[in-house]
Amino acid sequence: MLTDFFRKPYGVGASLNVFMFTPSRLWHAIKLLACDPRYFLNRIAVLVHQLLHAQDPWLTRDAVLFLDRHLSRDMRGFEWGSGRSTIWFAKRIGARVSIEDNEQLYERLRSIVVGLGVDYRLVPGDSGAYASQIQQFPDAFFDFILVDGMARDACIAAAADKIKAGGIIVVDNADSNVDLGPLATFACRRTSNGVWRTDIFTRTETDQTSLQA
Repeated sequence: MLTDFFRKPYGVGASLNVFMFTPSRLWHAIKLLACDPRYFLNRIAVLVHQLLHAQDPWLTRDAVLFLDRHLSRDMRGFEWGSGRSTIWFAKRIGARVSIEDNEQLYERLRSIVVGLGVDYRLVPGDSGAYASQIQQFPDAFFDFILVDGMARDACIAAAADKIKAGGIIVVDNADSNVDLGPLATFACRRTSNGVWRTDIFTRTETDQTSLQA
């Protein structure tokens, strides 16, 4: 629907929209063009890329390309924050858990992602319960973890022990004042589209040895 197209986005799986060009935001967009034209042009480039790659997760282009090369059906994945990313990852990872706090988005996607074999869970409001969902699994259990929902600091801290050697933790909007300290010993690949940053962390064998000591 047209109203959906112009609605303010939320969640990693928010659909393509032009919220920044709605009448209520148009003056802001004009000021942005005048004050920071490079950022404005990057926003336009991201919008065009999303239009041309409507099925991709709402991550940076380089992060999506990296994950497309490195994910496989024999992997186990965990995701905080659901959406079209959930569908994209479900087609690339064998076993998957996805945690969502937005009830409206959850109800919209539930029948689709459950049909793809995703363990899809609604955990609204309580950030402690939201972040601790991963504690139900053993340490070094997951090959892939995405952090892109609420309570990101708590989720990052919880994810560090649950990823196996060689496993990947992706933190979207990593430039938005999140605590990356728990991943300080991981190998880090930073990607940016000029609007936001998606960081990719890989646990090394040394990290895994320390975890098991």
